[in-house]
Amino acid sequence: MHFEIDKNSQGQYIWRLKSNNGRTFAVSGESYHNKADCEHAIGLVKSAVPDTLVKDLTTGAGILGGLYGLKKM
Repeated sequence: MHFEIDKNSQGQYIWRLKSNNGRTFAVSGESYHNKADCEHAIGLVKSAVPDTLVKDLTTGAGILGGLYGLKKM
């Protein structure tokens, strides 16, 4: 996997996380005026991934099910 830094139609920086076969896994939720801010956001994603919890919304128990469905994978 790798991150790509690009510019959107407004000339602001965005990032994409891509698999080795070229498919996009994730795209930045916002755009950045400065490239350094975009690179910082990539660093935050990279540092958060190992500790990120998974919220299972398929339990059918609504909000409480989602809260209790949090787990590390």
